Amino acid sequence: MHRWIITLAILLIAGGASAQISPGPLSAAHEHLDGMRQCRSCHGGGDDGLDQKCLECHRALEWTIQENRGLHSREGRQDCANCHPEHAGRDFELVDWGGDRDSFDHSRAGWSLSGSHANGKCGDCHQEKYQHRNVLLRRPDKSGTSTFLGLDRSSCVSCHATPHSERLGLDCTACHDEDKWMDVPRFDHDRTGYPLTDRHVQLDCAACHRNGRFGVTESSTASMHYAPISFDECAPCHKDPHSDRFGALCSSCHVTTGFKNVSADRFEHARTRFPLREAHATVTCDRCHDPALGGWGPKPAFDRCGACHQDAHAGSATLSGQPVDCNRCHGQDSFKRTTFDLAMHSKSAYPLLGRHEQLECATCHRRDMDVAAFGSAGVDLRPASGRCRDCHADDHAGQFSERYEGGACESCHTVEGWIPSTFGAEQHASTRFALEGAHITAECRRCHGLDRSGLEPHDPTIIPGKANVVLPLEETRCSDCHVDVHRARYQKQSCADCHEQSRFVPSSVGLTEHNQYSFKLDGAHRATPCFLCHKQLGSQSHLPAGTHALISEPAPPDVILWEIPSACQACHRTEVPK
Repeated sequence: MHRWIITLAILLIAGGASAQISPGPLSAAHEHLDGMRQCRSCHGGGDDGLDQKCLECHRALEWTIQENRGLHSREGRQDCANCHPEHAGRDFELVDWGGDRDSFDHSRAGWSLSGSHANGKCGDCHQEKYQHRNVLLRRPDKSGTSTFLGLDRSSCVSCHATPHSERLGLDCTACHDEDKWMDVPRFDHDRTGYPLTDRHVQLDCAACHRNGRFGVTESSTASMHYAPISFDECAPCHKDPHSDRFGALCSSCHVTTGFKNVSADRFEHARTRFPLREAHATVTCDRCHDPALGGWGPKPAFDRCGACHQDAHAGSATLSGQPVDCNRCHGQDSFKRTTFDLAMHSKSAYPLLGRHEQLECATCHRRDMDVAAFGSAGVDLRPASGRCRDCHADDHAGQFSERYEGGACESCHTVEGWIPSTFGAEQHASTRFALEGAHITAECRRCHGLDRSGLEPHDPTIIPGKANVVLPLEETRCSDCHVDVHRARYQKQSCADCHEQSRFVPSSVGLTEHNQYSFKLDGAHRATPCFLCHKQLGSQSHLPAGTHALISEPAPPDVILWEIPSACQACHRTEVPK
């Protein structure tokens, strides 16, 4: 209404003649249409309005209305003069901005300004170079003049140059908003072929997408490169601190939480020079590698066990006089077990033989020794082994201490077993009583045992020891053990004068011995059986039982040999048979 009041005032002031011809001068934009001959350029005949005539000249505007673009397709599309009145003078502004042009409500044009767009000047965007080609084609004579019509809003790149060379498409709004170009709040890296995880999430885009980082440079002046980027392996971004010893695929060992974090499920220690086996396979990485150091620090030494493990034997583990590493005697399964077997023991100062082969190591190598002297293992690796008594107690309670060898066990025993003793007849011959005849077959305990039935008990002052045998015996005569069936009649003779040790009967007395007696055997007497004269002997098939009885057993019948008459008639008759 205000604009129409001003227009009316101007028309009243105008001259009378001119008022009859024209309502007033046209605006500067339509100056070329002023004059009587130009009226019909805008005014049609009859009731026709101005709109169609306006669009015949303003073809670009006509196109925007037809395409439903911009302000004119939304407001006053049927009444141009309502917003753009004419004949108000050359200096009249045909465009009503509703106030300051820079404060124009851009939403009326169908495109609200937000973000950084709201801070721009009109001329920043409304330039010919940003206009739609159909607008430019419809105002060729207006080239170089400004207009607010027909900006090309098909995509952001209509106004903004893309730094991506169209590799990422033309829909900038898929990643960017209008607030700040360098921020990409709408971009979701998880929707790409390489979702970001862990430490990668914390990185600035430039850490990976800086132009030229991968040997690829955009043809434009863009500082960032987004595609294509190789990400199948880590090497395009990260340097290989392993000099390609493990290949280029870092993810086979590492995880994205940090290079210092090695995945136990992925890392193959078997590919290194120290494959993890047995007990080592259960050890956590930080037991050997320091995670506080970059790249987990220098490689730990592994050429010897002692590089990681303390010497549990305090230097006492030696072979041939030289210290040895743990692996000479232990495997990787456990230090509590040893690989020092019989074959290795055979090369030591004490080879294991006989029953010793069956013993557990701890039987001889005690584990309760002084830690200061034998190390944390507390194991005596070299126990005294020069004598049996270094390990074994004297089961005979010192009965052999007076012997020349001091009662050494090996004099009577071997490592094959404590029983039986090796002290046989040959060795017994060195004592005061050599074993002969039937004595050879007698069991040792028959004489030396505590329960020696038929013999006198041992001297109670003698301690038999754990073996329960009394070894040095005082009995050396036959009568010390055996009953004298002759009732001490022949004390001048010993049993051995008439008997052998293999058996008591028959007697060993022959012609030679009998001739030493008071009755020599001559003639037919030489062939006479003993029992024909010595009636007590009876026949050989009826000898007195138990003639070799032991001293504590019941005495056998008395055998009298010497009280026999020597006269012929004592045995022979003198009368002649009739």
